[in-house]
Amino acid sequence: MTIDSHTHILPPDIIKKKGQYLKKDATFEALFSSKNSVMATAETLIDELDQSRISSAVVLGMGWQDTGLNSYVNDYI
Repeated sequence: MTIDSHTHILPPDIIKKKGQYLKKDATFEALFSSKNSVMATAETLIDELDQSRISSAVVLGMGWQDTGLNSYVNDYI
């Protein structure tokens, strides 16, 4: 059994509205301002785990500076 012990996921609407969130939260901006940054939803993570034959994953939150964003992402997780 293989377990990925460090993953992150985001709600789909945050990924779709990336530009708005870059302005809203400094941590989000630091992590995702690059055009090469990769964001994943729960469904994307599950697909990647299946393709890689990884049994399970531990999903972690992030230290958002905006408490509303923090609550929203934590509820999604």
